Amino acid sequence: SHAVLEIGAGTGYNATLLACIAGACTTIDVEPSCVDHLQAIIQRFQLPHLFTTCVNGLHGYPTNGSYDRIW
Repeated sequence: SHAVLEIGAGTGYNATLLACIAGACTTIDVEPSCVDHLQAIIQRFQLPHLFTTCVNGLHGYPTNGSYDRIW
């Protein structure tokens, strides 16, 4: 039941696992194509505890915080 922030979405594989194991995962990336790909996965597989957005993770992402873990 942890809230996890992942910086760098990549293909979304890790974020998907974290959302299933931890309870909720917010993943961010600076590359819009990575975020678009992951949003399609979220919709296709109906992953309600996985959130993604396109921002620079240099200073974190407090919007869905507070986080129990940062990956």
